[in-house]
Amino acid sequence: MQPSLLLGVRLVAAVPRNILQAILGCGISLTLALILARIQDHRLLLFACAGFLVLCCTLFLMFYKDEFWKGSDIPKILLSLTIFSSFIGPSIISVKVSSFSLFPYRILILALAGIYMIQVLKTRRMISFQNLQVKPILGFFFFWMMYGIFAVSWSISPMDSIKELVYLITGILIIFYVLHLYSEENNYREFFVIWILMGLFLMGIGLINNLLQIHLPISRIYSAPLYQKTIPTSVFVNENDFASFLAISFFFYVSLIKNGKKYIYSIIGIVGVLLSLYLILVTSSRANYIAIAMGAVFWFLFVLKGRERLILTYLGIPAVLAVVFLFYNQMKSLFGMIATQVLSLLPGGGDEGASVNIRQNLLKNAKVFIENTFGFGISPGTVERYMKEYSIFNTHNDFNIHNWWAEIFVHYGFIVFGGYVLIFAYLIYCLIKINRALQKEKQSMISEALMCSLVVFIFASISPNSFMALNYNWLLVAFAIGYVNIYYHYVKNNGRKQC
Repeated sequence: MQPSLLLGVRLVAAVPRNILQAILGCGISLTLALILARIQDHRLLLFACAGFLVLCCTLFLMFYKDEFWKGSDIPKILLSLTIFSSFIGPSIISVKVSSFSLFPYRILILALAGIYMIQVLKTRRMISFQNLQVKPILGFFFFWMMYGIFAVSWSISPMDSIKELVYLITGILIIFYVLHLYSEENNYREFFVIWILMGLFLMGIGLINNLLQIHLPISRIYSAPLYQKTIPTSVFVNENDFASFLAISFFFYVSLIKNGKKYIYSIIGIVGVLLSLYLILVTSSRANYIAIAMGAVFWFLFVLKGRERLILTYLGIPAVLAVVFLFYNQMKSLFGMIATQVLSLLPGGGDEGASVNIRQNLLKNAKVFIENTFGFGISPGTVERYMKEYSIFNTHNDFNIHNWWAEIFVHYGFIVFGGYVLIFAYLIYCLIKINRALQKEKQSMISEALMCSLVVFIFASISPNSFMALNYNWLLVAFAIGYVNIYYHYVKNNGRKQC
């Protein structure tokens, strides 16, 4: 072998494996991008992308099963597949059965329920809650479900109430499955990986929406006027649902950049952060601008250490000033647009039809409804019917309340709303404590992502029409509760101080 060739082989062998994988992946991606860029027919382009996606999924599963599913039983694998499918929902495959829809996520949820029933019938024993460290939280969600079923008795629209209860029960089942089946630390690493990968997948569809103006039939933009075709919705009905998902997922990628032990993780994190910001910007979802900003403040104060905050401040300010100086006109236009959209959230004065004034009137009507029911709630899924028939304040034919917190309050009353708020605050508090403990062990990637995402959730959840039907709402809560539970279990077995 020639000396120069031998030297080249040695140099390649000396490069870390993950760097070689990243370089190879970038090279393949660039080659495919150049090939696809020459395809003018959108249908052919989508067909090529679909083929490439199937190939990637096949190769990915070959490695994935060895990393996470080795030695796993069928219920755990089914739960992982359920979480994967939950991000897609009914957007790609859906079959109408009477007034309900069946799609992979719901089928897998029912399959897991069937496995539990068979297990109970075989062993003739009820499912044990003995090893759970968060029994009061699971107890609250069971109470919420039973209260919702009982509240149907005073519903003015029983079918709407039953439809919402299906979403509620499905969400609570996910929490239950995660608590019972994800009993090891590696399961939550898998959960994190699933969120990262599916987030990138959904962003990829969002980019296709934005750049090629191609949308799934489930999207409202599918039949919207031409001037709206660049608005991305990905697998969701509207852009606010997508933007809230992006805002909640944003700090998963930030945490991956900060804590990833390999360069490829940082690269994936940077791609996720940049794509999230771009897609949120083009959705023009104002509430999610604020959600990201509040999450960033929380991350700066509660995640970074004193020295890290100082370094970020000294490096960040010159970097921002340099970008503004080099791209002054673009930055001026960008900040001007964001400022205009955020300021539009303030009361609109004399313009009664302004979006923010309509939302204020929706909340005023909700306050009246809850007062008239003596704080017990108007029953699940009926707020739009109440807005149509019993409104006092004018909502200009907009009957959806657009606020997850107000939706829970008006539907289920003081008790459920108060319990939900307390549990949410408790989860954030526990994750802050857990994160401080795990930072010393340099294992805080998941805890950082979860606690920041829960803070973002508080603000992002006032943007979509309804959070009850959005699967990522329940996935995030299930992830947080399950992670706190597994940490408590670890603390209990190792004698460490609890949070």
